[in-house]
Amino acid sequence: MFKLAYSIAFTALSSLLTAQKTFPQELSLAGFTFKNKAGAVEEYTPARKEKKIFLFYDVKSEAWAELMYSGAKFIFDKDASIFPIYFSGQLTKKASKDFESDIPTQIYSTPMKSIFKQFNLTEADYPILVVYDEKNQLKGYARTTEDILKLAPDSR
Repeated sequence: MFKLAYSIAFTALSSLLTAQKTFPQELSLAGFTFKNKAGAVEEYTPARKEKKIFLFYDVKSEAWAELMYSGAKFIFDKDASIFPIYFSGQLTKKASKDFESDIPTQIYSTPMKSIFKQFNLTEADYPILVVYDEKNQLKGYARTTEDILKLAPDSR
């Protein structure tokens, strides 16, 4: 019994430490395009002095991602830009009315082909919300709605 508990605790701690190292400490994206509310394509530069939140999910984790998206939108209000990023093996546009975002979902066939390949995400990681501050420094990540509260602006 003790060996099983020790094994579970060691595995959980190891996965937490390993997962944290998969995200770059500083966001080094050159920029990317997105569609604004009017449907026009805009260039987004991470040099903007605002928090950047990336929500990575796939079809299996979509329901949970919807809750996380709503939670992040509520907690951060207008304090951040939220980018829902849907990974799929299909090259079709994700059409969902559940994600009412200023920035529509970005589609990539695999995480390894996206501009976020440096995050080294796998299907087991979804959904995950990654937050960068105004200076493009990693503030943290959340895998549950409760974890989002720890990243809230006034929980410093």
